[in-house]
Amino acid sequence: MTGSRALAKLTVRLVWLLVWEGPAAGQTTPLGTLPATFTDAQRQVELYPDQTYVLRVSGDHDDIGRWSLENDDRTLVLRGLRPAPLAVPIAELHRSERLQPLEPRLTLRGVYQTATATFTDCLTGKSWPVARDRQNAALETASGKVRREELMVSVDGRLAMRPRMDGARPQPTLIVERVEKVSSGESCGDLSAGKR
Repeated sequence: MTGSRALAKLTVRLVWLLVWEGPAAGQTTPLGTLPATFTDAQRQVELYPDQTYVLRVSGDHDDIGRWSLENDDRTLVLRGLRPAPLAVPIAELHRSERLQPLEPRLTLRGVYQTATATFTDCLTGKSWPVARDRQNAALETASGKVRREELMVSVDGRLAMRPRMDGARPQPTLIVERVEKVSSGESCGDLSAGKR
């Protein structure tokens, strides 16, 4: 690998740390300093200091959500898009030498800000810009029909590092592949109250 290519990969990784993890990056927990990647026979999970995670199971199933430590810090519990929490004994996890960021493919539900083309995920509270490209045309069309500044949307998509609009460093970006539902007058709070 050439020096400039290695520097480019390091720059993308540092940007991912600053944007995804935020200022709490480097926080020490019973799992060690976070962010970090952990693996076992079936899973790869990235844990972030804001208690969010990205999970890949058996190579093709991705999940995001919130993590916690339970059972006297011996069990990692992941509460995400799956129907039930996933409990993993910490003793079964192996910490990777370096963070290995995933670009997860997910079905997400959250608030789409039409003016800024920003999506805020209801589950994690994280916000990402939405890529403005051909794949995003369905979301733009749907939001134009409703004519609201904020819309509750369900989308299939993936999170990937993409350059910012101003040409600055890359950032995690939601790439919409399919719009499942668009509604106005709802909020993430409605989901926790059981309104779907």
